[in-house]
Amino acid sequence: MKYLIQTALMVVACASVSQGNADAGTAARAVPPLRSATRQSEAILRGRTNRYTITAQESPISITPGASRPDATMFSVSYLRQSANPAARPVMFVFNGGPGSSASGLHDAFAPKKVVSRNPDMAVRSVGTYVDNNGSPLDATDLVFIDPPGTGYGREFTAGAVRHFSSVRDDAKVMADFMARWLEQHGRRGSPKLIAAESYGGVRLGLVAAELGRRTRPILFDGYLLISPSTLAVEDDEKARGFIANAVGALPSLAAAAAYYHKGAYSTLPADELQRKAFAFAQGRYRAALERKERLSPVDRARVADDVSAFTGVPSAQIDRSSLVVPIDAFVKLLLADRAERIGLGDSRAHALLALTGKAPPPYDDPSTSRWTMNFSWDDAIDGYFRNAVGYPVTSTYVRYNGAVYDSWRWNALPAEQHIASILMAQINRDRSSALLALGYYDLIIPYELPLHDYRAAAGGSQRLTVRLFAAGHAVFNDATAQREAGEALRNLIGQSITNHAARLAARKRL
Repeated sequence: MKYLIQTALMVVACASVSQGNADAGTAARAVPPLRSATRQSEAILRGRTNRYTITAQESPISITPGASRPDATMFSVSYLRQSANPAARPVMFVFNGGPGSSASGLHDAFAPKKVVSRNPDMAVRSVGTYVDNNGSPLDATDLVFIDPPGTGYGREFTAGAVRHFSSVRDDAKVMADFMARWLEQHGRRGSPKLIAAESYGGVRLGLVAAELGRRTRPILFDGYLLISPSTLAVEDDEKARGFIANAVGALPSLAAAAAYYHKGAYSTLPADELQRKAFAFAQGRYRAALERKERLSPVDRARVADDVSAFTGVPSAQIDRSSLVVPIDAFVKLLLADRAERIGLGDSRAHALLALTGKAPPPYDDPSTSRWTMNFSWDDAIDGYFRNAVGYPVTSTYVRYNGAVYDSWRWNALPAEQHIASILMAQINRDRSSALLALGYYDLIIPYELPLHDYRAAAGGSQRLTVRLFAAGHAVFNDATAQREAGEALRNLIGQSITNHAARLAARKRL
């Protein structure tokens, strides 16, 4: 599972990985001044010019509450559109997952500027150019991107400080503290508030919302955007969820990948019809067969293997040998074995020759990671953007993924907090908020049926949860094909959040 999680951090927009620990081991007796930069800029979004203020800054964090000397810093980037009444504008906090990932991938999806390359030759890498991002929701909501401790341009002043915050609970608390402080400092406690998160960020989001909701001065959120979210606050979620549940949940995504390459018996079906058929089989005859696998007759076992082969394109004999299950890590190499290629985990539509991918260590052997999909240096692009466009004093390379954070992560959630969907849905219904669950057909890191099952079970028919499936991989909002449709779904969520906020204020006035 660790391999899959690490791959999630690098698909599509995350580009090549910068390993690091944010200046770990550089503990200094005197803490240097905190860094920040503010610029005015503008971008044309949906045909209109939007003028905004961008602020990139460090925020102090301390192991001991109230300490005068920070032990480390967190990095954040805020985009605030110029408005006659800024306090009334929605604000959306954005972060990714990992653990150990920065917000850089979602920054590229949602910020008013995004990086592109004008060089069509994949063999020649360029720095890239930032252009207006028409998919940005800045015209509808202000944006605050948060890099957890150990990522971005965050620094460590006390040796081991980042490791202190590297746990399910401590991470949620320090992220909640940052949001509460930001809202106070900017006079935005009264604004409509949203959180957007991807992958492990789905766990973090639920715990942050719970943490802020139970404080003396509670902070309630009006909208939640869950992008391909994890729902289990444990390291080995495959083991925690169970063998059968994982196999059943993965089958629709395997079927989508097979159909994309014209494999299997159902590749000519429309995508939605194929998914309905795969879901019905997975939850019906397939689940029943796995539950009584050892008692199946040879004839019934062969029939199930043929059925799974029809959906996945993997030979029946191979399925029979693997206990009627197609492991995802095997599937990515089996599906295009006749072409000597493998497909991607983050996006199964990506593919490359095994002879080439096999030369790279995991997760860089995944064709949906940047070395196979981008022809510019993401590291250089990020550093250049903050240095030149924002004026931030860049003295080190931006840390997009910190492997040391993941390796040292303490999965210390209570059993009741393992299924984050039930915790979050209870809060959403209690606070009368709204949530959008955005999932991709081609995501093999977190097959979409797994979080879909957990959230539908937790929602219990609640109309406050909207589920949308897109022709996308793990990073739904970075997908060029899905971005427009997904963006409209997000705008609907923002509108619902404004309505929720107004209704909550009206209810308070009546008390």
